[in-house]
Parts: sequence; structure tokens; C-alpha cells
Amino acid sequence: MIAKPIPWAWLVTNQQGFINGFQFEVKTSGGYIGLQLICEASSFEVRLVTSV
Repeated sequence: MIAKPIPWAWLVTNQQGFINGFQFEVKTSGGYIGLQLICEASSFEVRLVTSV
């Protein structure tokens, strides 16, 4: 994913209105990969976003 284009990026806002992360899509030769980087309380999570 290094040096790949990022066509979309979003800020992630929690229910209290605070920004606690961001989500972005990376364009690869096989399509798009969506990732979320989230900070909740004292933890940090990286999530793969997939379609259902």
C-alpha cells in the first residue's frame, strides 16, 4: 500500500461529536482496500473495511 493513490479519505466522528479516527481507501492493482485508524479511550485499532 506504500506509494499507492488514496482517492478517498474521511474523518470518523463518534456519537458525542468528537473526531476519533479516519478512514481511507487505497487503490491497488486488484481494486480498493479500505482501512480505518481509530483511537478509543487508551487503545488504537487498525480495521480493514469490507463490503457485506
